[in-house]
Amino acid sequence: MLWGFSGVVTKYLLRRHVRPDELLVFRTTIAAAILFIWLGLKSPRLLKVRRADLLSLILLGAIGLALNQGFYYLSLTMVSVGYSLLLQYLAPVHLMVYGALSKTERMTGGKLMAAFMAICGCVLLVLGQQGGMAGVSLAGTLFAIGSGVCFAFYTLLARSDLGAERALKRTRGESGAKTRALCIFG
Repeated sequence: MLWGFSGVVTKYLLRRHVRPDELLVFRTTIAAAILFIWLGLKSPRLLKVRRADLLSLILLGAIGLALNQGFYYLSLTMVSVGYSLLLQYLAPVHLMVYGALSKTERMTGGKLMAAFMAICGCVLLVLGQQGGMAGVSLAGTLFAIGSGVCFAFYTLLARSDLGAERALKRTRGESGAKTRALCIFG
């Protein structure tokens, strides 16, 4: 519920001339402050980051958070919340394509059918609206897809051997607080 509410509030603020970059800084700063205060009070040891984990965490923050949210906010200045989220949540399809290209995931008929159906659903959404393809912002669509690609990168990096998974595991003890903070503000 908070996740969907967040998108509606974001769209409202963007229509009131809050710039996407201002909104990104504002929401991320509030979420980080809540997270750091919570962890500082409940589990200060989780605030310690090993030097070996820094690069992975920087990449997660820069691409997984900043670019992901930045592209999402930019898309909201041009398309609806639902349309943007639909395209952003094609991230599993992006991961599947990466898995096939890198030969790290076995393609099955079920996976291909699921990806095909997801993409067809997006096409039907676009064609089913008034004006069809002509009624959709190409830039807004590309920003929403870019957000999905960044979300896929975040997922991939967090699972990889680059150390991000180890770093994230160190903070999972307080995942409830993180989830609440990020759903409301991040």
